[in-house]
Amino acid sequence: QRRRAEFEDRGLATIKDGYTATQIPDLTRAAWSQSLGRSCTEQLFRTQLCFLFGNSMLLRLSNRLPMELPDLFSMPLPNEGPNGTGWCLVTVMGQGKTNQHGRLEYGAALRHRDYRSC
Repeated sequence: QRRRAEFEDRGLATIKDGYTATQIPDLTRAAWSQSLGRSCTEQLFRTQLCFLFGNSMLLRLSNRLPMELPDLFSMPLPNEGPNGTGWCLVTVMGQGKTNQHGRLEYGAALRHRDYRSC
């Protein structure tokens, strides 16, 4: 009631507050341009991967945090890509908020046509 009476913007702090596809390279550049030193490379890489997995695979944070390297693999996609030799990155998940019973679920990501968005 108060928000309506004060003509407050009801679009703030909703799903509409986000980013556009054209802003993804800017987010990537900002993450890597931070001069935090060589000791932070692993953290920057993990942060960038977490963002891209959330964006491209639509994974919840509860699915991304426990993910480890052995959970990831690449899969060839014949007849895809510019030369017919495309591939996709796949992750295997065994548990999460929407998967309480331990069944195997998969998330997949393809290469973006703009390499700065990958």
